[in-house]
Amino acid sequence: DLHSFPTRRSSDLVLNLAFALDIQSIPTIMAFRAGVLVFRHSGLLNGAQLDDLVKQVKELDPENLKEEARKSSAD
Repeated sequence: DLHSFPTRRSSDLVLNLAFALDIQSIPTIMAFRAGVLVFRHSGLLNGAQLDDLVKQVKELDPENLKEEARKSSAD
């Protein structure tokens, strides 16, 4: 339930996720497409910037991203 109060377990999950993603400041905005991190920014974005980011991420070719990720992990 999205409206439940945070529990110790959910707090631990959030801390573990923040550690795994190396989040050191809030807000940290991250965008993923096809499971690939395509944008990361620490700090605020205004509405127009956020709208533009969403538009750009949607326009990315998921298959191309997966192929680029495979190539970079093979190096």
